[in-house]
Amino acid sequence: MHRRAASRLIGGVTLGWLACFAYLTLSPEIPDVPGLASGDRVLGAGHLVASFILAALVYLWLVTTFPDLTRMRTAAVAFGAASAFGLLVELVQFPVPEREPQIVDAVLDIAGSALAVAALAAVSPPILRRPRVPVLAGALGMVLIASTTAVIAFGSTDTPAEARCPGTVSSDELPSVDPATLPAGAVDRVDAGLIALLRFDRRAAGGTPDALDLVERGPVEHIQPHGVRLTGDAVVSTPGPAREVADSVVDDFTVEAWVRPKRLDQSGPARIVSSSDGADLTDVNFHLGQDRHCLSLRLDTGRREAEWLLLADVFDRPQPAWHLVATYDSGTVRVYVDGEPRLEEDFDDADVSGWSRDYPLLVGNEATRDRPFEGEIYLVAVYERALGASEVARNHSAGI
Repeated sequence: MHRRAASRLIGGVTLGWLACFAYLTLSPEIPDVPGLASGDRVLGAGHLVASFILAALVYLWLVTTFPDLTRMRTAAVAFGAASAFGLLVELVQFPVPEREPQIVDAVLDIAGSALAVAALAAVSPPILRRPRVPVLAGALGMVLIASTTAVIAFGSTDTPAEARCPGTVSSDELPSVDPATLPAGAVDRVDAGLIALLRFDRRAAGGTPDALDLVERGPVEHIQPHGVRLTGDAVVSTPGPAREVADSVVDDFTVEAWVRPKRLDQSGPARIVSSSDGADLTDVNFHLGQDRHCLSLRLDTGRREAEWLLLADVFDRPQPAWHLVATYDSGTVRVYVDGEPRLEEDFDDADVSGWSRDYPLLVGNEATRDRPFEGEIYLVAVYERALGASEVARNHSAGI
């Protein structure tokens, strides 16, 4: 094959794979490709393989098109181009609905590029310029692009949220409720071990648990008898790090919220309350959120990434309000919905004593303002100990 024809063939295949890679990484809908799609992001194997293929194609195109380039320069340009593309698509994911940039994905993009370049750089350039090499690479590339395009066009395209939390759910807004119909009782709430109690009706600073300073950003409306209605990208948070949370949690804790979402299909997950510094799994102490009809719980247990649990059929039908409680006690996570135990999960060798002291306490969103929970949040509480089942039931009976 003539060098110019080989260059055009490899160049065309490279551009085609760039388009496939960009779609798989940036589209809100991920095709259900075995081994590539799972949860809310393309798994590491997919990033590694996709970047390997891209870097290999760029390397072959450079060898074919610029025969005077040294092997080292060819390797450097191919590695730089493929790695930069991987980093770029991770950054561009920030405004894409249902997508969540991950540092680990960017690292795997770089690793895949490095492996491909290292493998091809070990081969003499004249061998790579032999006519059969670009023909074989072009043919394999076209088969790969055609297969990927077919899966994109005809395969299952559940959104990440639907893949995480499968099942039908209404997208209609929930009807408004009379505050008098909201749960309320004569039982006093449990206050032993309370770190923070937020009812969003006090602004004074002081030493009592319910007197945290709060700042409001975006459309925040105060409602009766207490609570906030959040729309758009609204968020309520401490003005800086909520160090009292991380300092108080040693071996167990509880997070509690009374909420009413605007819709049952909110996802992201939509943040109800979190102690975090961003949407990445590596930037969270804990969060409680809504992922369509599932309750989302993320928890830093001392590992490289936060553990992520999803409890199905929580936001599955309209009701006046939801009472959500998650407790952690020496490696055991328990989740209660409306006073009833719904989930228990054990994590061996877990440790919550190393939570970051630099994260704010956020209600209704992340600090990045891209994981909004729209609806009403009536109460948020954080305890420095794990509430027992009877105490959770008591707080449920106490109402909002």
